[in-house]
Amino acid sequence: MADYNRTKMYFFKFPNTFFDKDEIEELLSDFDGANTVILYLRLITLATNKEGYLCKLIAGELKPYSVEELSRKTNTDIDDLKDRMTKLKEVGLIELKDNMIFIEEALNYTNQTVGAEKKEKQRKKKKEKDNNKEDNCPPDIEERNNILETRNQSIETINNINNNSRLLVRQEDKPNPALQDICYQVVTYLNNKTFKNFKPGSKKTVDLIKLRLSEGYTLDDFYTVIDKMTQCWLSNGRLEEYLRPITLFSDKFEEYLEGNWERNEVDWSSQYYDTVY
Repeated sequence: MADYNRTKMYFFKFPNTFFDKDEIEELLSDFDGANTVILYLRLITLATNKEGYLCKLIAGELKPYSVEELSRKTNTDIDDLKDRMTKLKEVGLIELKDNMIFIEEALNYTNQTVGAEKKEKQRKKKKEKDNNKEDNCPPDIEERNNILETRNQSIETINNINNNSRLLVRQEDKPNPALQDICYQVVTYLNNKTFKNFKPGSKKTVDLIKLRLSEGYTLDDFYTVIDKMTQCWLSNGRLEEYLRPITLFSDKFEEYLEGNWERNEVDWSSQYYDTVY
């Protein structure tokens, strides 16, 4: 038998909204962020048919890849790989699960393409046909009309529920005007200080700012954090990459605000990845 027939082939279901996701937009806002997105896609292919885990399948057991193995398989320098995987973890595209790196989208973006899926559909169709052989009499006309009327009423009810649900979602997702104004001021100030172009309306950014405001922080606190960390990190090697909303407005906000930060011309990039493995 040819190798093709013995090998399971998978296709990649790439949604046309992929680049509109907040996480992907956050990655692309960084310098060289496009290569991080490409690495993410390569990692998804490695997790195919392994329940979404970045691992090897040995004797029926899943065993995690080492950093060196991932470096070889993705053709990426180890230090660069660590830095980019840290960013993927920060935006929530990868996570630690069962002591292995897990990619949820690997379960959604890939599927088997040959043989099994088609055969399964054929078997189901044949089984349904066999089950219906004994029931060859057409339903009574009145009964059929009642069934159709009931079905149409159900469809109308479902459509009304869906329309109302979409309206509620749009109303709930619409940010408060005051919150929108604060987000615009904070992100605009950050862009002016860092010479970047973050979006004030990014869902992730809005959620972080909203959370910090709920904890009692003020607009001036955001300005202070931006000023302090810009002085430490701007034009300071890879540290400049962390001048972004997802880092500055994270759970470390109080540490950035209250800490005595001084500029240090040292590359700290490796320490941000240590928690991944």
